Amino acid sequence: MTTKHNILVLGSGMMTPTLIGQLLTYGDSKITVASNIIKDAEALVKLAPKFISAAYLDVKDIPALEKLIAGHDHVISFIPPWMHTPISEACLRVGMNMTTSSYISPDMIRMHPDVKAKGLIFLNECGLDPGIDIMGTMKILHEAQAAGFKIVSYESYCGGLPVAEQADNPLGYKFSWNPGAAIKASRNQAIFRWNGEKVVTNTPLKCAVVRDDFSVSMKLESYPNRDSLVFQERFGMQDCETFVRGTLRFTGFSDIISSFHDIGLTSDDPADKNVKTLRDLLESRLGGVHKHNGSLGPRS
Repeated sequence: MTTKHNILVLGSGMMTPTLIGQLLTYGDSKITVASNIIKDAEALVKLAPKFISAAYLDVKDIPALEKLIAGHDHVISFIPPWMHTPISEACLRVGMNMTTSSYISPDMIRMHPDVKAKGLIFLNECGLDPGIDIMGTMKILHEAQAAGFKIVSYESYCGGLPVAEQADNPLGYKFSWNPGAAIKASRNQAIFRWNGEKVVTNTPLKCAVVRDDFSVSMKLESYPNRDSLVFQERFGMQDCETFVRGTLRFTGFSDIISSFHDIGLTSDDPADKNVKTLRDLLESRLGGVHKHNGSLGPRS
């Protein structure tokens, strides 16, 4: 007998089609894709018109949000992480379980007692990273503990790497999620432990290390990602002298993106109103450049 579910997916971004494809494998489920870009949501309906419908939603419209949530069995929030809080608050009021693939925020942690008191499940960090990496870590940790081992060093790296024939740009990378968010993530402060020392850096890309121990055929590099020590506490691995969670890329990615950061190309500051070309932008960020033998150089 097929079990029906009525699932609300919030968001119509680059990762949503894959999510919907997976949800469609679980029986005769109905899926509503809600987005503030209705044409994107409607485009996803074409994947399976019999099972998918589209709805317009502005998450700041709380009454509309709660009404939409109440008409479903489960909510999957696939919108930018900073928007999860009003979604989770609405789910708490309505009494609805919710899933996200995002990191657990302080706001979500503060909600934990109320969510637990209502008997609800708010499942976060259930993507690839964070998600599968965490489950894999705990499996290995529990097996090691059961065998009487003590773990003193832990490194976990994850990266969405394109297949070799598609790694055809200088970055060796293809964006499978919001490019702006991906670039901004590489500017996040990183905290980790290395050989007993706590390391804090605001420039994690400058900590990139070429790795020849992962593959004999691929040239890879790794750099630290966010606050690893939060997970060291959660995992109960306080004995680790080295503890780092990081990102994996093909070599060259870190140097290029780090250079973009350094010259201000990834800054959130608005560009000058006179900026119309890339050269104008470089000039405004660097304080002036001029043409010299066909190349960019400082003004004399």
